[in-house]
Amino acid sequence: MAQVGTGLDLRPHVLIRFLFPGRASSAVLSSVSLQLLLYLSGAYCALYFLATLLMMMYKSQVFSYPHPYLVLDLTLLLLMGILEVTRLYLGTKGNLTEAEVSLAISLVLTAGGALLST
Repeated sequence: MAQVGTGLDLRPHVLIRFLFPGRASSAVLSSVSLQLLLYLSGAYCALYFLATLLMMMYKSQVFSYPHPYLVLDLTLLLLMGILEVTRLYLGTKGNLTEAEVSLAISLVLTAGGALLST
């Protein structure tokens, strides 16, 4: 594909580097391992939410569990579920679109989720 003697190189990767100099030299920011970690974290979050909800139902039926504490526990569990879904959505979106802001917000929400877990 290269023309001999003219100095013009028409190979595709050379043309892409010539036409888009900033993008061709930049590294890809999306990560397969991060995507897999977010996928597994979503499965863990769903199972954790379900197990905790079933445990709260069991405790309220079998043991004497004060009603205000049950409402508080359910509210915190719901808040934690919403926070985790938002974190996983922003993390996945940020990883696939290579958006640093979404990944940063997801990281901040991870700290909030850790605080709610304790």
